[in-house]
Amino acid sequence: MITLHDLVLCDLFTKDDDIFFDYKSIYFEGKVSALGCIYQTQANGNVIFHDRQAFDNVSEWADACIQNIAKEYVTRFSSWKRISHKQSGLTLHTLKQLYNNFATGKLPLTNQTLTTLRECLTTSLVHIAKLEMIIQKQEQYINGMVSYYERTPISKPKSLIAIEYMHNKYLLENNSV
Repeated sequence: MITLHDLVLCDLFTKDDDIFFDYKSIYFEGKVSALGCIYQTQANGNVIFHDRQAFDNVSEWADACIQNIAKEYVTRFSSWKRISHKQSGLTLHTLKQLYNNFATGKLPLTNQTLTTLRECLTTSLVHIAKLEMIIQKQEQYINGMVSYYERTPISKPKSLIAIEYMHNKYLLENNSV
């Protein structure tokens, strides 16, 4: 069973990354520690669970949020599919699939694998579009069409950096035979 700690170990998460989900009108957010535990939980911007230790399980965290704060007792809440990683914008389920595909070296061709790859491709295309817009603004500046352009650096999304790292590691391990 994959845990948040596994995702931290393979660099899909880093210390103090945020996870979140919406339930009815409540926005829940928590931070992930370097050990893969969820702490500093907030509900609509207010810190909750002051007297509780960190959660080491995503489902337990989501259940506690829904039961203790929303006062509902849902039995079919798919936490891995409904909770997202704030820094990458990907669901935990998608990150788990990336872990399966790259970190463990399992590459079965399934509908879920294709969905994960489409999500990664979309993240890549959005990043490429941002870079193309910067190039276009630079060209307008160079050609004298505008007198100023903002030189704001755009960094590669963390999820793409992690995918690139895991893919390169996978290639090195499997092509060194």
